[in-house]
Amino acid sequence: MPAPSAKIDSAELAWLGKVRDVSQPLSRLRPIWVKENLMKTGPLPLPRPGVPHPERHPYCEFTIGWAGGKGIQYIGREKHLTGDRACVMLLGPGVPHNSELLEYPCRSLVIYFLPVLPFDTGPGGDGVRVLNRFTAEQSINDRILYPPRPLWDQLRRHAQTMLTEFRTGGFGSEMRLRSLLMDSLVALLRWEEKAGRSLAPSHDRLDWDYVQRALNYLQEHYAEPVYVRDVARAAGLSESRLKAVFRESLGLSCVQYLKSYRVSLAASMLGRSRRQVTEVALAAGFETLSHFNSTFREITGMSPTEYIDSIAAPPRAS
Repeated sequence: MPAPSAKIDSAELAWLGKVRDVSQPLSRLRPIWVKENLMKTGPLPLPRPGVPHPERHPYCEFTIGWAGGKGIQYIGREKHLTGDRACVMLLGPGVPHNSELLEYPCRSLVIYFLPVLPFDTGPGGDGVRVLNRFTAEQSINDRILYPPRPLWDQLRRHAQTMLTEFRTGGFGSEMRLRSLLMDSLVALLRWEEKAGRSLAPSHDRLDWDYVQRALNYLQEHYAEPVYVRDVARAAGLSESRLKAVFRESLGLSCVQYLKSYRVSLAASMLGRSRRQVTEVALAAGFETLSHFNSTFREITGMSPTEYIDSIAAPPRAS
């Protein structure tokens, strides 16, 4: 049975005013990003909150958490008390979230993926169902799950293998990442279906067809000037209907998605090549260096140069 969500008072909602858009260096060629969070010890009293800042992002997030740390997970206007039970968390694009660590140790593996990915890795109906599981309107108890131990062990093994593939790269790593992620999500959704807890689709198939066309257009034309009218035309919708469908389906506007996607691409290029910052800015679709710098700082919390320095520095021990 899931742990009950706790009541939340108005004072605890103050963090929602501090939510910041963030990006990981994802791209259409690298649509999956895997990150390990490991906190063995730390300062007392514990930092509040236990993550750098309240955030939201334009990706789907699949988190596998364990190692006994207790804490509070905030998602939107709800909170959930986490204990020493292994759990998973599903977040869609644009969902504000925050956490507060109450007890060490804490370990989790976080997998981010572009929302267009499920459309690329299987039949349309299956892809729609996977994406809907992350993006549908749902309570915090539907986002934080406690699978039976055999299933959770499988999910953790897959996530650890994904972390290794992500870090080492090499031939076939992207194919392995996609395969392991989809195997994990199919297993999780089949368990939910068998347990009678599947979510009803939040949109019909036709709506998702429009969203997929819009996403494909944005990710194919990000380097060009992009206007909402062009995205709407590519999707086969009016501008007003596109705005409504996009926000209802993914939790953010197509303009927000494009901005974050461009910064993600830029971060990927800065981290994987020797290109100059100006060259990267233009390649990612920014018309001026000043606009690129301000947008990059807005989303990542640092300048492009500071970002390059941060990924070049050796990691600090937890």
